[in-house]
Amino acid sequence: MNAIMTNSRRKAKVFISCGQSDENDERLIAHTIGEELIAIGFDIYIAVNEQTLAGLKDNIFRQLETSDYIVFVDLKREVLDASELRRGSLFSHQELAIASFLDIPVIGFREDGVKSDDGIAKFIQANFAPFSDRRLLPAAIAQKINKCGWQPKCFNTLTMERNPAQYTDAHHTVQGRRRPNRFYQIGVKNNHGRKIAQDCFVYLESIKNLQTGESIPTMNIEFKWEAYLFPSAIILANQTRRFDAFYVYHDAPQKLRFNLHSDYFGAFPNVPEGPGQFEFTYLVASDNFGVSRGTFSVTIGSTLDEIRLE
Repeated sequence: MNAIMTNSRRKAKVFISCGQSDENDERLIAHTIGEELIAIGFDIYIAVNEQTLAGLKDNIFRQLETSDYIVFVDLKREVLDASELRRGSLFSHQELAIASFLDIPVIGFREDGVKSDDGIAKFIQANFAPFSDRRLLPAAIAQKINKCGWQPKCFNTLTMERNPAQYTDAHHTVQGRRRPNRFYQIGVKNNHGRKIAQDCFVYLESIKNLQTGESIPTMNIEFKWEAYLFPSAIILANQTRRFDAFYVYHDAPQKLRFNLHSDYFGAFPNVPEGPGQFEFTYLVASDNFGVSRGTFSVTIGSTLDEIRLE
């Protein structure tokens, strides 16, 4: 049985791109939409106008990159010409352009009176639903989300998976003698259906001795991915990649050993020899998926067959 051992998954995040002008009800509309989406199970981010490049990078870009969906609402602003057509929010159109580049699923609504072929909207294949009554907009968005099949379950995450029966036997050559060892691995699953997880690093964040209650010191040293020489790796969309959680020698199964990217002996965790029971918390950090944690029970017995990672 493949048991998923991870921190609780967050809900899917919807980026709400809606005008934030102080001169009308735009902020209130955005927050009303947000309350509706929270009620049906989503997390939200309401975009705010950023005046600096640092603010764009740290807030808007990062929030878009980590969002599962985007709701684009084109609210009418100033009159453009004698036709009485109005422009929408330039800032919202910029967010829509970034979301299009990132291939984030989008649903759009355009207020009656807004120029239909303005901004980025005329270049992307998206059908924007018209509306005239702003009070009905939150419910209409919720209905469209349901029709499009958006799910509150977050796919923009990495989660850790462990099959308790899994291990890999190999050999180390020590002073000219082949010494059998056994590796125990943990899988890291990219739950996104389209996006590659970039620059993924693994760390052992904490170790707790469950018999004594004591914490065993750890250092922030990168763990080794299975069959891979470098500390950072990519994980393809909807794929799993494993890292070496620990290993033991067949003839010394009471002592856990670790595959780290370090030439410093003091960097390796000093777990007491078994029998014993411990709690390990691993951390995976990704450049575009953030941080995920997984906590696992580790049992060391007197024999090889008594070792458990689950």
